[in-house]
Amino acid sequence: MMVSRRGQAFQGLVSSLWCGCSMAMSTEAFASGVTPKMAAHYAQLKKQKEMQGPAEQMDTVQLQKRNSPVSEEELCGRFGVRELRPFQRDVLQQLGVLGSTDATGPDARSDVLCVQPTGAGKSVCFQAAAAVLEGCTLIVSPLLSLMFDQVESMSESGIRAATLNSMQSTAEREEVMRSLAAGELDLLYTSPEQLDKNQKLIATLAKLSVPLLAIDEAHCISSWGHDFRPSYRRIASLREVLGIPRLVALTASAPPHVRDDIALQLNMGEAHVRLVASCRRPNIELSRGRKTLGALADVLSLPGALPALVYAQTRKDVDLIADELTNVLGGGAALRYHAGMTPAERAEAQRAFLGMQDGGGEEGGEEGGGGAGGGGGAVMVATNAFGMGIDKADIRSVVHYGPPGSLEALYQELGRGGRDGLPSKASLLLSDKGVGTDLAIHRFFVFNEHPTSSEVHRVWRAVQ
Repeated sequence: MMVSRRGQAFQGLVSSLWCGCSMAMSTEAFASGVTPKMAAHYAQLKKQKEMQGPAEQMDTVQLQKRNSPVSEEELCGRFGVRELRPFQRDVLQQLGVLGSTDATGPDARSDVLCVQPTGAGKSVCFQAAAAVLEGCTLIVSPLLSLMFDQVESMSESGIRAATLNSMQSTAEREEVMRSLAAGELDLLYTSPEQLDKNQKLIATLAKLSVPLLAIDEAHCISSWGHDFRPSYRRIASLREVLGIPRLVALTASAPPHVRDDIALQLNMGEAHVRLVASCRRPNIELSRGRKTLGALADVLSLPGALPALVYAQTRKDVDLIADELTNVLGGGAALRYHAGMTPAERAEAQRAFLGMQDGGGEEGGEEGGGGAGGGGGAVMVATNAFGMGIDKADIRSVVHYGPPGSLEALYQELGRGGRDGLPSKASLLLSDKGVGTDLAIHRFFVFNEHPTSSEVHRVWRAVQ
C-alpha cells in the first residue's frame, strides 16, 4: 500500500515518541542541550551586548544597479555590514550576483536550493540581489504576515519593496501595479496564487526585467503544492514564460526527499546547486514533560522563560490554555492566535507579541527577566497558523502542548526560539495516557487525507 508523505512523517513521529526517547536523543538534527561552558559563554555575550548598547551601524553606500557581479566589499558597503555569512556569499556567487573566481560574468550562474537553519539570514540573499540587479526581483511567499514584515524591514534598508496580495483593497493593488509598471520597485512580494492567476500582474512582469525569482519557505512547494495550493506547481512554467534567468529556493527544513521534490517542481534541472547546512541549533536546550496545564505554567514561570511561544493542536486548546495562563501567570493576559479569530484580531495579537522585548514588557524587564511577572502579551498561545516568517529574535521558550504533525514541523517551530543566538528552551509536553492520545488528531488527518477507493467508486457511479 502506498503511504503519503504526510503518512510517512506521521509514522516517523510515532516511532520516535513511542520508543520513549527524548526529542533531543531521537535525532541529532534538533540540537543538543546547552552545556555549562556554553551557557557561561552566552551569558558573557549577553552582558557585553548590554554594556555596549545598540550595535554600531556602519555608513551605507549606494550602488549603481547592474546585471554584472559586484564585489563583496561593494555589497557590504551597500548594507553597512562588515562581511557576509559564508552561505550568503556562496548563494550570491552561484546566482552571479557576487563576483568570485568561479563566477566572473553575468552568464556564470546556477539555480540554487538553499537549506539553512531558522534565523540564519536567508532573506539577505534576495535582498542583496534586489539592491544590485537591474529590474524588479520577484519573491513568492506563502503567508501574508511574512510579506508585510519583510517589506517593512526592507524599506528601512532603502530597498523599494512592495507586496501584492488578496487582502489589499482595490486602490492599494492598483497603486502597487502602477509602481511596478513604472519601474519604481526593486522587489515585489506576492503569493503563488497571485503569480498564477493575476493576468494583469503576469502581463506587467512580461514587459519588465525580472532578474531573480526567489521562493521563500520553499518546503511549502512539497507540503502544500500537490493539493492544498496547486499554484505552487505552476511556478516553473511561469518562470519560463517570463524569462527569469535566476532562481533561488530557500527553506530551513527540507529532508532529502523534500529537496528532490522542490527541485522537480521548480524544474531546476541537474545543474542546480544545493547549499545544505546542518539544522543543529546549539543554543536551544530541549526537554520533554507531562502534558498538563500545571506543567506548562511551571515551564513558563522559570527565570528567563519569557517571551514564550506555546503551540497547541486545536483552536479549543488554544483558548483553554490562554485563559488558564491568564489566571496563573501574573502581569496580564496571554495572547492567542488561531484561524477562528478575525483577521483584525490576529493582526493585533501578532503586533502585541512582536512588540514585546526580552523580559516580557514593552521596554524590557529587569536583569534575568522572564518568569511569572513578565508582563501582558509575553506569552503567545497559537496553532501552527502562527510563526512562519515571524521576525522576533528574542523568544526564550517554545513549548509544544502535544506533538506537531511531523518532525519537520517540530524543527520549524522550535527553531523560532533563540534567533538572537542566546540560550532558549524548547519543551515537548506529552500525555501520560500514551502517544496514541496525543497523535489522535494527526492520525485523523493522515488517514482522511484522500478518499477511500469505495468512496471514489460511489462518486463515480453517481456522476455516470
